[in-house]
Amino acid sequence: MLEQWKKSFHYVHLFLELLKEPNLNENMICEKIITIFGQDYGIISTFMMEATKYGTVKDIGSFGVLQTYSNDWHEFSIDKKLPVNDALNENKIVWVNTLPYWTEEYRLLSNLELDNRSKTFIAIPFSCLKYPRAVLGMFSEIELESTTELVYSLRIITSIWYLSICALYSSWSCCIS
Repeated sequence: MLEQWKKSFHYVHLFLELLKEPNLNENMICEKIITIFGQDYGIISTFMMEATKYGTVKDIGSFGVLQTYSNDWHEFSIDKKLPVNDALNENKIVWVNTLPYWTEEYRLLSNLELDNRSKTFIAIPFSCLKYPRAVLGMFSEIELESTTELVYSLRIITSIWYLSICALYSSWSCCIS
């Protein structure tokens, strides 16, 4: 168990090192998340979305996401029954281990073309004060279990990520709405 916690802190350390890179943007961070977690957790694509003041959820960065659905899902209503929206609206991590098939709960995604390697989808909300304003979405080629160590690593990284983005982009809508 101690080794798992050491590994979790190592992931956080790698992420903190990433923040030192010049000209860092959301797409680069999504790419680095794959680098950090990919080998151990099979992460093959990531994306970031933010809740807007217009009642929508908007794509603001990605890496490895199939273009066929990134265009269709660039911005959508926060009222749709989707894992990303559930993460935002309920301030919880949404974990789906049934891919390439979505559960009945997310039937709106049943026709969504996925990378045929996808087995798990995770949506992790970022909080601004106590209200979630953005989500990190991840697809894994492994059927991942929600371990305490992995969940804490992802929560810490998304919190650091969110704070760094707000510091870098003070005009970002999640920080001012």
